[in-house]
Amino acid sequence: MAFNPVQAAEALTRGARSEFLNTYRKSYAGVLASLAPVMDLAVASDKSSEIYVYPESAPYPRRRPQGQSIQSKNFRYRSYTITNVDWSSSVEWDRGQVVYDQTGSIISQARQAGANFATLPERVFFQLMTSTTDSALLASASPNAPDGAGLYSSTDGASANRFGVSGGNLVTGTGVTLASTIRADVFNAIERFLGFQDTEGQPFLDPGMLDSGFKMFFNYTNLQVVNEALVQKNTQIITQNVAASENVATTAVSNIVLDSGFRIQLVPTQRITDNDMFLFANAAWVKPIVEQVATPLEEMPFNVGNSDQARDYQIEGIRYIARRGYGLNLPFGTVKINN
Repeated sequence: MAFNPVQAAEALTRGARSEFLNTYRKSYAGVLASLAPVMDLAVASDKSSEIYVYPESAPYPRRRPQGQSIQSKNFRYRSYTITNVDWSSSVEWDRGQVVYDQTGSIISQARQAGANFATLPERVFFQLMTSTTDSALLASASPNAPDGAGLYSSTDGASANRFGVSGGNLVTGTGVTLASTIRADVFNAIERFLGFQDTEGQPFLDPGMLDSGFKMFFNYTNLQVVNEALVQKNTQIITQNVAASENVATTAVSNIVLDSGFRIQLVPTQRITDNDMFLFANAAWVKPIVEQVATPLEEMPFNVGNSDQARDYQIEGIRYIARRGYGLNLPFGTVKINN
């Protein structure tokens, strides 16, 4: 049997100090709280695959002229499937390493592999949101939502305007060079939310949703210009001097985003590597991305007391496994600004 033990030579060195053992240990408190407004977390599952069903809009009342029959109109149900997969991690060490470990940290650091499961929803969330490939995560970075299109699309699976509006939940951005263009793009995205229609052609989202605010994810390298666009109280109007090929700042004005009372929580992250920005409505009653959990995280230590191989090779370790699935719900709660 091939083992891959902890490389602990430095920790065995006589006199090795332990003051900085937390160098690579991270605190993930708050990760789930941060995702709660944008992702349905830990939906219970008891099957290898779960089928979720929801109905499209029921018909709205209409005038019935005297003497005419009541008109009937049907509606349909939609369904989608999320399949659970196994997620695992394992750390092994030579028993002698623990005996001679001057820091006393090998086993506690190995258990950090279990703590790292707290990052799994976040990592999958960004994989799905940015439609990126990661062989350690989902096999498909671009699954379809229940309407037959991906997470962000101008049309649904039937090539109709998604949510009844041209452009669907995908807004064409104008770049991140100027704060003014970012503000305009964000307003376009908010307006797009308000333009969504249900399957009967009626307004989908209540304008009161604006009061609950938004969460916006973007590349951390754009932090300054995004803050200028959405946080700075007074901002300058930038015009372009075509003849001189330069931008010219004019009189400072108040920030229309702040004046409008919109609450936008900014989330800069290195997990987004381009200039796209992703806006999520906190008031959306269905979150665009779903996590289902079939079994909680299990810790399975193996040692000389429960493993013949551990006795034969004098190797011990900890294995972790969880069974979870991830997929897309109907994504009317998010709009992408595509730069």
